[in-house]
Amino acid sequence: MELRVLFEALVSLEWILIAEEKGEVKATYFYVDSLLNRRDWLRKSLPGHAEYERFDNELGQYKEDVRDATDRLIEENEQSLASIDRVLAQEGFSNVAEELTKKRRGWYRPLGPQTFRDLCKETGKLPLYDVLYGSFSRVTHASDLSRHVLFWGQGNLTFTPLRDVHEIDQLIRITSTIVFTAYHLILKVFRPGETKSFSRIYVEHWRPKIQSMPQIRRSSDGSDPINI
Repeated sequence: MELRVLFEALVSLEWILIAEEKGEVKATYFYVDSLLNRRDWLRKSLPGHAEYERFDNELGQYKEDVRDATDRLIEENEQSLASIDRVLAQEGFSNVAEELTKKRRGWYRPLGPQTFRDLCKETGKLPLYDVLYGSFSRVTHASDLSRHVLFWGQGNLTFTPLRDVHEIDQLIRITSTIVFTAYHLILKVFRPGETKSFSRIYVEHWRPKIQSMPQIRRSSDGSDPINI
């Protein structure tokens, strides 16, 4: 899950920065959308808003616990909501807020791309997208049985722990790639004079350590089975 969040941040950042003449516009849509999301949640916690009433009806058995928590933050949330409303009312933000309110699924949709996959295509990240939203997604949503239950022998199986270290070295390599790509992108746009030094340090020091990381694999012989 955290890896996908990191990847989505990288793709959004790169898409905002790849076209300098539209970078400010893209950043505005991204910023306003984040404020709108925050405003929606604040309104769900404050009586008197339509969002509060709808959320109240959806809480069901969790209503008492959730409202016990949100009621303690009413004053703080009212101040936060007022602050967000002031920002969204400013020139340059109000029209974007109105447009995004009509299209709440994807801050980038008014600018062309209709899906996150479209963003990945424009930034050249489709291969990594297919990895993270293909096999990794099935693991995240617990739909990949082979990751959680190992059948071996006759009448034997092994349940793997939810936080399994199997193939964690691959996960670390992918994470490192995303992080270093993001750092290099930021330097390229804002501090271009440091990109050569960054690349040199990466090649000479960081990459060898990542590549020499030992492989971590789960035993394939059905160790510690549960007999059924």
